[in-house]
Amino acid sequence: MMTETSQIDGMTSDCAVDPDTSSTMLLPAVVAVVVAHDPGDWFEEQLRSLLLQDYPGLVTLVVDSASSTPVASRVANILPDAYVIRVESNDGFGSAINVALSNVEGAQYLLICHDDIALEPDAVRRMVEESYRSNAGVVTPKMVQWEHPNILLHMGMMVDRCGVPTERIERDEIDHGQHDVPVEVFAAPGGCMLVRRDLMDEVGGMDPSIPAAGDDIDFSWRIRVAGGRVVLCPRAKIRHLEAMTAGMRPFEVDDIDLEVLRRRHELETVISSYDLFHLLLIIPQLVFLSIAEFVLSSIGGQHTRAKAISLSWRWVFTHISDLRGRRERIHAIRRADDVEIGRYQLKGFARIVSYARRASLYGISGAHLARPPVERGSPNESWWALWRRKLFLFTWLPAIIIIVWGFRNLLLHHLPVVDELLPFPSWTAMLTAFFTGHSVSGFTVPVSVSPSSLVLGILSFLTGGSSTLAQHLFLAVLLPIGVWGIWVATRPLGSRLARTVASLSYLFIPLAYGDISSGRVGDLVAIAGAPFIFAAVGNLFRAWEPGETPRTKGGEAGYAKGVIWPAGTHGSSWGRSLVSWLKMNVREALKVALVTAIFAMFVPGAFLFPVVSALGMACGYLFAREAHWRDRWLVNACMVSVLATVGAIALLAPWSVVLLARSGMSASSIVKFGANGTSGTFLGLLEFASGNLHSGLLPFGFLIVAFVAIFIVSIGKQLVGTASAWFTILFSVILAWLATRGWTGPVAIPSGVMLALGAVAICIAIGYSMDVLVAWFHLNSSRAKIKSIFALMLPVVMLVIAAVPVVGFSGSGRWGLPANGYRSAAPSHAGNLHWRTLWLGNPAVLPTGGLPILPGLSYTVARGWLPDELDMASSTSGVSGAYSGSASGIGYDVNLAVNGGTATLGKMLSRYNIRYIVVLSSPAPIIPGIQEVSLQARVPGVVNGMRLQNDLSEIVGSEGYRVFVNTSSPYGRYHKQAFPWYMPMLAVVQIVLWALCVWAVVYLRRRRLMVASEES
Repeated sequence: MMTETSQIDGMTSDCAVDPDTSSTMLLPAVVAVVVAHDPGDWFEEQLRSLLLQDYPGLVTLVVDSASSTPVASRVANILPDAYVIRVESNDGFGSAINVALSNVEGAQYLLICHDDIALEPDAVRRMVEESYRSNAGVVTPKMVQWEHPNILLHMGMMVDRCGVPTERIERDEIDHGQHDVPVEVFAAPGGCMLVRRDLMDEVGGMDPSIPAAGDDIDFSWRIRVAGGRVVLCPRAKIRHLEAMTAGMRPFEVDDIDLEVLRRRHELETVISSYDLFHLLLIIPQLVFLSIAEFVLSSIGGQHTRAKAISLSWRWVFTHISDLRGRRERIHAIRRADDVEIGRYQLKGFARIVSYARRASLYGISGAHLARPPVERGSPNESWWALWRRKLFLFTWLPAIIIIVWGFRNLLLHHLPVVDELLPFPSWTAMLTAFFTGHSVSGFTVPVSVSPSSLVLGILSFLTGGSSTLAQHLFLAVLLPIGVWGIWVATRPLGSRLARTVASLSYLFIPLAYGDISSGRVGDLVAIAGAPFIFAAVGNLFRAWEPGETPRTKGGEAGYAKGVIWPAGTHGSSWGRSLVSWLKMNVREALKVALVTAIFAMFVPGAFLFPVVSALGMACGYLFAREAHWRDRWLVNACMVSVLATVGAIALLAPWSVVLLARSGMSASSIVKFGANGTSGTFLGLLEFASGNLHSGLLPFGFLIVAFVAIFIVSIGKQLVGTASAWFTILFSVILAWLATRGWTGPVAIPSGVMLALGAVAICIAIGYSMDVLVAWFHLNSSRAKIKSIFALMLPVVMLVIAAVPVVGFSGSGRWGLPANGYRSAAPSHAGNLHWRTLWLGNPAVLPTGGLPILPGLSYTVARGWLPDELDMASSTSGVSGAYSGSASGIGYDVNLAVNGGTATLGKMLSRYNIRYIVVLSSPAPIIPGIQEVSLQARVPGVVNGMRLQNDLSEIVGSEGYRVFVNTSSPYGRYHKQAFPWYMPMLAVVQIVLWALCVWAVVYLRRRRLMVASEES
């Protein structure tokens, strides 16, 4: 960096700036350091304000930071006694200040200024007086707007624990002297500040690695770490133009976006300034807040903000060594601990408070904007916009309160072990099961385990090793994820109100809460994932509609008579045409496959969603006459959907292949499928209710509104979307009805999972109908407005009526889920992990579904008392032979005892270390007057067979279950088989395959955008 120090009269000097204090020996010397870079017309006004200061002996030093036109002549016209330093490269504000420090000697104070401020004549004198009065290391003045000096701009700044600054005043607050009391603040805004020279030398000056957007926060924080105070002097007043923020000057820092730089510097300051103990406490909070803000920004369409969050964290991970060195330098100057510094920090989290405040004022859409374009109550705000802004208060807020009220007891207490609500094992057990294929029960041979165990293991690890908290979080996020999915699936709609109604309809579909009441986690996961899969398939169809010409690596795809096929492949060999077709469709297929695989790892029934959705959409296009059945683009979209299903199975291989080969769709990783509590009749399935939530005709309100959509929507894309949704509803209900009858052949399709897809399609159909009604309302004709108001009344009233059962069902705080499970029925010492418990019963009431013994009778083995999710995974994923060796005889032994073939079952089970035998007839204990369970499935002869055994003793006899203890001894130990060496390799290969698929989707998307930009 080249510098040149000169006096304004043109005489070059190599001497440092040394203020002459001979005439003012009683006053501390002050040097005003002004950093100028291509200043505008405002610069002369700033220089005149420095000239008019009433502080004797004030010396001005201007740092010309590589201005395209040197500023020396402009300074000479107003301040002929000032000094000018020319810097040949613009490395930021901090670097320019450090250059000035090396050229200043003998000054007690430095007045650090931007080139777009104007000081009142007494500003410097009052700031020096305040520094002496309050023993401040840094003094910041009152800052007001340049054009409107009566409006406050900055009165010092507060910073929360995550380094996020916030103002101490309201936006555009008028100055009436209400803040004219000197107070200690956390940080001084960078426009103007008075700094003690000795303290500035101690902290090492400004940090050149933070050129802008956060340099003032970092500097103030280091001042506080060194023991200095930052004080506001409201009697000193300056005007600040903020030229860069106002867009009057470009931001020039290595072509980096200002938002990215601000986020990066916040993380850099926080990670560097805390001591180790407090840093370990703040890092998890930073990560959680960043993830939450990233999700909200992505949902709200604020992709620039989401990108800034991800890029800032990526910068942190790639500059660990630089941050470590910076921490060491700050630790060397530490004079104050973080507890003392924290007293001046803002309590809570600034971004959360700001977001909630903007949401209450401007609605959810306005909450994502730092400065909403139309102020509340502005004359430019139409009455429609005013009503829409209050939509959150009248729709989402009551719905959220109802849902949270219905979940209150589930989230605050232990979940009962009912049906699929099994406890999560430790994160180490889940990760071990994924990489080795072993179950914690110790009975299974190594079989491939679903990646869901890896996901849940990581979730348990992130919750501090608390598997209980991980289970609560997993259950709590399913409905919000589904609402997000409905919002994504209804993106083609033009009305935000229609999308809101569709999302609210999803929240009040009774099927989800009925699944919770019966403990059917699998159906709940399917309801959460179905909107994303439906949306991905819908995007696939829209991408291939005639009129849009996709680009491929080999050239342009063309349409010939409605036929889509790679250009230049007609007449070529079949193999070459197939390769070209795959190249064109690989990105779309991968996107659908990834979304499907994410949910299919928990619910294998989701493998059917792309095919059923594609079939429904194809029929929708044919019904709306937007396509012909011989159009190849339509066939192509269906083929890609099938290809995506195959790809999803491949992504989850070898677990998915073993699962489908052995037991079809009837088993899964963490959920089981038996009778799902839905009515077996076709009309009963149309209620879209399950478990204990059957309210007669009320739930049909959703179906009626969706059916009316067919008559409301008559033309255009809305008809295609509505018809596609209705055909999807029809196909899903038909498949669910066939599943209840057992007519699906060797593939046991879970009826509850298929109903989940139909429920999502109902919400989408409601959204399309509301979209048309809102469009009617915007017509200019008064008759059309009146017509649309009456037309809106029917669906709104029907939706409110249909939501009544859910509202009433929320009163218990558990959605009807039994309060007591079989955890409370455990005998003493039953939790000893060296013993095992054999659970017998009908698959409909037996946790994990179990392995078959007789028709209607299955069994599962748990280490300790209760089975967990890994016991379910091992028992369901290997139905035809997961238990091998000596353990393979458990089913044979039980069968023998039930049929009277032995009286020493306890001795036979001792070699498996089984101490307790539980025979179930209901999914939860039945407590008369306290807890009733509607679903009961007794297996005749099992309890009598256990009672006839000489070495089994019944210790608990209650309605719903019987517990027997094995009196035979000694208990043996079962040696778990060693897992083959290739099992961890298969798991690693699966992780790498997922990473490659995600990379391929991102790469192909970027390549498509590059091609599109080149064409434009």
